[in-house]
Amino acid sequence: KDSAFVQVVIQRSKTSMDLAVITFKQVFVLFLLMLAGVVCTRAGGVHPGDKRAFSDLLLNLVVPAMVVNSYLTEYNPSTGHNLLRAFGWSLLVLLAGFAITFFLIRNVRGEQLSIRRFACIFSNAAYMGFPLIESLFGAEGLLYASAYVTMFNLLLWTIGAAMVSGETRRREIAASILRTPVLYAVVAGL
Repeated sequence: KDSAFVQVVIQRSKTSMDLAVITFKQVFVLFLLMLAGVVCTRAGGVHPGDKRAFSDLLLNLVVPAMVVNSYLTEYNPSTGHNLLRAFGWSLLVLLAGFAITFFLIRNVRGEQLSIRRFACIFSNAAYMGFPLIESLFGAEGLLYASAYVTMFNLLLWTIGAAMVSGETRRREIAASILRTPVLYAVVAGL
């Protein structure tokens, strides 16, 4: 009886160690990519003004392509049900972050308030985790992560855009959603 327990503990320890090694490798790769960006910028190969082009490329091509790629799995009803749950949980987590941020920053005043709230609610980390998630959890984990990225982008371009611009008109919000490339990626992926 004790031997079986010890075997389970050893197996879980090996699995945890394997996941830690995979995580370290992926974080190291991300670090190397960031380092390459710094070196290219300092060497003059990439100019600070090029940030906008890279940002547009990321938002309009890379993230939507990653979302479509995450949907390229064999469909089964269980996965479909779990995907719907992932959308729901993602929305709940993001709205909870929204509420917590408003509570914690309620006493802050000034013209930077909306930018601070926006930065706290909408981090710039959604797409960076895709390679790590795929390495750790495979294609199915990436599918569920794409549900989070989708909800993140929908709220970013609706609530987030309204926070920063001060505009809350439905027409502008609808237009903002329709200009979101990730939305089209989800439709294509589905």
